[in-house]
Amino acid sequence: MSASAWLDLIRDTHAWVVLMAAHEAILRTLLILLGLSSVAQSLRETFHNGPSASGMEAPSPTARNQLRAFHGLTLGLGLTAFWAAAHLAQARLLVQGIGLMLIPAALARYVSIRLDGPPHWSSRLQLGIELGLGLLFLLWPPE
Repeated sequence: MSASAWLDLIRDTHAWVVLMAAHEAILRTLLILLGLSSVAQSLRETFHNGPSASGMEAPSPTARNQLRAFHGLTLGLGLTAFWAAAHLAQARLLVQGIGLMLIPAALARYVSIRLDGPPHWSSRLQLGIELGLGLLFLLWPPE
């Protein structure tokens, strides 16, 4: 029996329905978690007056402006993740787009580790999360 025949057989079974429901639940949960973490951190950092709550230093008004703009982009990513989770059936390309945004972020973190030295453990954890979610969203989007 060929691989495509096995796939057709699986699609005709109850197991396929269960797998698709689990797939949607996993994607929706991960998108909501991404949205929560992005929105919470971005709002805190964007409207925080004084030193950054995350420990990043911006010594000049221009640097602070760039940092706040970055947090604004992160806020947009979080809101996009919320929208995709709420409209998962119509959000295939959007979920893949979120994956395409996360993979370069992980790559930039990796380059920074190689060039600048090892950061705090939380940045290394974020690298793994961004790479994992990016690949998952890119390669396993909703049907």
